[in-house]
Amino acid sequence: KNYEADGLEEFYNNPNDFSKVFLKQLGIEDGIDTWFRFFQNPTIPFDTDTDSIGGVKANIANSAERLDGKNQIFEDVLLMPMFTTTITLNAGEDGSFSNGKNVMYIEGLLPRLYNLNRIINNNYDYEEPTAGEDLTFAYWSLNGEDFSKETFIDKNIELYANYVDAEKVTVTFNLDKSEKWDTYGLEVVDGKAQVQVLKGTNFSEIQTPKVYREGHNFGGWYLNGEKITTTGEKAYVVKEDIEVVAGFDKNRYYYNFVYIDPVTNEKKELGVLSGLYGEVLKDIKDFYKELPNGSSFKQADGFEKFAYLFEEGTVLGDNNNLLIKELRKDSLDGKIVTKDSTIEPQGNKLMIDIYVIFEDVVFTIEFDGTLDDETNENQKVPVAYGKKFKDIKAPKAISNDGLKFVHWEDGDGERVTYDYIFTKDDVFKPVWTDKVISLTFDAGDGSFDDGKTVIMDDVAKGMVLEEIEGYVEPT
Repeated sequence: KNYEADGLEEFYNNPNDFSKVFLKQLGIEDGIDTWFRFFQNPTIPFDTDTDSIGGVKANIANSAERLDGKNQIFEDVLLMPMFTTTITLNAGEDGSFSNGKNVMYIEGLLPRLYNLNRIINNNYDYEEPTAGEDLTFAYWSLNGEDFSKETFIDKNIELYANYVDAEKVTVTFNLDKSEKWDTYGLEVVDGKAQVQVLKGTNFSEIQTPKVYREGHNFGGWYLNGEKITTTGEKAYVVKEDIEVVAGFDKNRYYYNFVYIDPVTNEKKELGVLSGLYGEVLKDIKDFYKELPNGSSFKQADGFEKFAYLFEEGTVLGDNNNLLIKELRKDSLDGKIVTKDSTIEPQGNKLMIDIYVIFEDVVFTIEFDGTLDDETNENQKVPVAYGKKFKDIKAPKAISNDGLKFVHWEDGDGERVTYDYIFTKDDVFKPVWTDKVISLTFDAGDGSFDDGKTVIMDDVAKGMVLEEIEGYVEPT
């Protein structure tokens, strides 16, 4: 059957519904908070014994899905009701919780699956009360008897806090390995800060100094060479005077080698070199990241792949025309990087661009059909790699038997337009025509310097407007 319920009422009101039969078998009608649907064979045997139900829930909890009233059911399933218990924590007249109240409720727990330790480890809103500076919480009691945190809870209970006279211990924070710190008001003397806490305080509850060291991540506090555990059953409890030292782990940085293509002005990538803070570039090997199953994948290359970028006279580009000048960090005018440089941070970045800077490459363009007065040869114009034809002042071709100049043509027979890009030495030849036309430009709502209309006679057929001498646009 297909049920689409707005609430649990539809389950209750349908006498043929399996869940209704199941409820009757248990003899329970009320107190159900929600349902679990299990994906195993719905004929899994179970009985009404509390331990067995708890055992089923414990053993196959990972195969369960919590249902609410709007779930659809399309197949035979096992629906199990979820019964819950409530723990009331009473701080008593002497104590209180962080919200200022002396009573706390922990609700919605499966019976016989939880004790206080499990509640604490699963990050429920559990906390132990405080009772000023002279008293400290000692234990919970039920009906006047000590209640162990290992005792499983199978019904609603109310626990009462018990206190003992407070005993204080001193925690000393050794900041020698730190470059900067914030101790939140604690005085620092000879690189150390101290705070007094109640004996039995969890270390995680102490406001520890915030420490910083360039190129490192804070790695926790260490006691006698061992890192202090702050979570779980092994969370460290301060029971005596201790001195802890700030630990740091080196950051891993990624140097991304890039260059700006002078022709397209696009940023192009050459690969990534990864190393720990302080490592010398030339000593870095390939970096692999281990996976949980024991395999690995290549995260970045070693220096060997990029060594050519640091060699004198190295060229890049399809025509080997980009001569490397130097490498700079993070920007085109950043700090110079050599193979003997060490991995260093750049602000808060972990991925840092290393720019390959090129020498200025100059080509010579010879314009056929022109005349250099000094050499009586064709004029030759030096041009920078990546520059466009419109960026230079091209010489005028000498008229030929009354023909009209149309455009220049490069050594490959391609027309040289205003956006033509110089990438090599070349000889440009003029293209002529005996076809001429007259152009009339009407400014419409605008105007030219000399009026509304401009007439250009004797224009070579085939020219581009921008290349016509004297061409202007109206305003």
